[in-house]
Amino acid sequence: MGELIEMYHSRKATIRHDKVFALLGMSSDDPIAAGLLPDYKISWEILMGRLVRFLLGGEILVETWPETEMAVIKSKGSVLGQVSSAEHMGGDGR
Repeated sequence: MGELIEMYHSRKATIRHDKVFALLGMSSDDPIAAGLLPDYKISWEILMGRLVRFLLGGEILVETWPETEMAVIKSKGSVLGQVSSAEHMGGDGR
């Protein structure tokens, strides 16, 4: 699911929920286990929180907002490396 989100994150949708629900059929992940079954009654921030927890694991704190497609993620981790420099490689903003 994470790869699909990465590939299609810039696509537009009339209803934000569709940015997640439209990808469920293409994903090999179990949407029931992830709590991501299509349900337009849940708020966007709850859906976004469930998606982030599914992608990163349950041992995180996620804060989301109804008006944005952004989340603040708090967790413990280990530093695996350090980026000392980077250069812009293309027009896609990465």
